Amino acid sequence: MAKKSNLSLFVWGNFVSLLGSSMQRTALPLYILDLTGKGSIMSLLTLSHMVPMLLTTPLAGVIGDRANRKHIMVSMDIIRGLLILPLAILGLQKNLTLSLIFLLMSLCAVFDSLFSAATSAMLPELVTENKLRQANSCHSLFTSMADLLGPVLGALSYSIWGIGAIFVFNTLCYLISGFFEIFIKYSPQSQREKTSVKEFLASARAGLDFIVQNPQLKTFASFCLLLNFLLAPIFSVVLPFSAKTELHLSALTYGLMGSCLTAGFIAGALATGTILVKNPSGTLIKRGILATCTLTLLFSILISPPLRLLFEPGKHIGTIILLGLLTLLGIAISITNIPIRTDMQKLAPNHIRSRIFSSIELLTQVAIPLSIAGGGLALDYIPSHLISACFASFLFIAGISFVKTIGTQGLITPSKKAT
Repeated sequence: MAKKSNLSLFVWGNFVSLLGSSMQRTALPLYILDLTGKGSIMSLLTLSHMVPMLLTTPLAGVIGDRANRKHIMVSMDIIRGLLILPLAILGLQKNLTLSLIFLLMSLCAVFDSLFSAATSAMLPELVTENKLRQANSCHSLFTSMADLLGPVLGALSYSIWGIGAIFVFNTLCYLISGFFEIFIKYSPQSQREKTSVKEFLASARAGLDFIVQNPQLKTFASFCLLLNFLLAPIFSVVLPFSAKTELHLSALTYGLMGSCLTAGFIAGALATGTILVKNPSGTLIKRGILATCTLTLLFSILISPPLRLLFEPGKHIGTIILLGLLTLLGIAISITNIPIRTDMQKLAPNHIRSRIFSSIELLTQVAIPLSIAGGGLALDYIPSHLISACFASFLFIAGISFVKTIGTQGLITPSKKAT
């Protein structure tokens, strides 16, 4: 019973926190485009959050393994809520500046990194191992529900009340989330380690060393680095730019795009935790990756000039197809991510789990800032559909190559289970 209560508090706390950040994540690009009309500035917004997060990821992993993970969760939510508060006040007064937004997003990214490292490692401690995939499915389900509601609420709130209201809601969500998480009953397994600079650096390397010594994890991290490099400019830069300036979709439709993607996440999480629960993780990972690559290529075709006629005023077929593709993409990504996360949690020993997850996050996302910056600059000179088609084609080839290396048991082999 205690484990169920802990899981519920963990899931609900994350849900509330993610709901506010999802609203903000949807509204901010719209605000930047309304203010500047430039894809390059929009990409700078993404970079202002991503680069600091990546730089602090190794440190976050060490702290996540040394400190109380529950205390990290609670304190990071409260600190992020207080950081967003000035943006809420200035937004309501219409005195926001881009420099202040970029600065506070960069600071929030540091605390996002600490929060992510702690929560990724903490979930396996709240449930038994045989319930871990179901727990990940439940967590993914509520995460997806937040992402489903966030874009619609964010787009509507922004169009009605402006960016200030978005920051107010996000501030409240962080503070409420921290309140939920206070009641989690958690007894950490303390790890006493030396605190000299030399030992600290050696400790930070422990997660990376574990990945290097596991061939399957090393191959997976390499593929994810390439996957994120190719996907990031398509969905973080091309999609919002094309929807706003080329397809001329409304703010509500833009919000529905994010919601449909998230509806797919929910459907995929439900399927993975129920009807697909007995399927080997390797089978789910293979099918999910191939579906993701195929759907991304189809998206690039849909936004090309010959098919933009489907998005003309009075015609809804193009929008329906786009929303359908995003829903299927969400299902494919969810079916891929849940077994991957479950396998990694089983592989990672508890005393270095935060460092392993932080190292994987660093390795798999280190190339994203470069691809987003390049995609944003390219949009000022190259048609968006050509950029998307180029990245999607390389992604398709890489996906086919990678699935050939995945066995039936996914990332786990008989000799590579955590102890």
